[in-house]
Formats: sequence, structure tokens, C-alpha cells
Amino acid sequence: FKLADGVFMGVDGSHQRVYDGAFLNRHPGHAWFVGPNALWQIREGLSLSAAWAQQIAGKAPGQAGGRLNLDQFSRTVAKAKLAVDF
Repeated sequence: FKLADGVFMGVDGSHQRVYDGAFLNRHPGHAWFVGPNALWQIREGLSLSAAWAQQIAGKAPGQAGGRLNLDQFSRTVAKAKLAVDF
């Protein structure tokens, strides 16, 4: 969504997996994340983006109950990026 000139908001979703084994052929755990993101075009060639995501589902190896994989993933993830064109 465009909030103003050069300011945008949206929704970010991702699925992350853990791989194990000598050939990375076992994937013992996974997690789903979702949350808001924002982009600010500061000026031509300079922008700042940020995203925050909350774990909404996941499974760890041997996990009997619960819906989150907190053994291998954090509950929340935050990212920020400053982009400069040159």
C-alpha cells in the first residue's frame, strides 16, 4: 500500500527450514513467519526498508505438542536494510 510519496507498507511472509546431514538431506524442523514491512524512499538512489515477522507455526523434531518451533527458530525476526545506488 502506498501511504504517501515514497512511503510504502505491506505484508511479509516466509517459510524457513532447518537442514541437517552430510549432504543436507534431512530437514528436521521448519517454521512459518508473517508480519508487516515498510519502505521509505528517502531520495533518488537512497531507501530504507524494515520488516518484522512473528512465528505463527512450526514443528521441531520430536515435538509432541505446541504449534511453534522455538528450539531452532526465534519467536520474532526483525530486518532492516539501507540501500544506496552508486
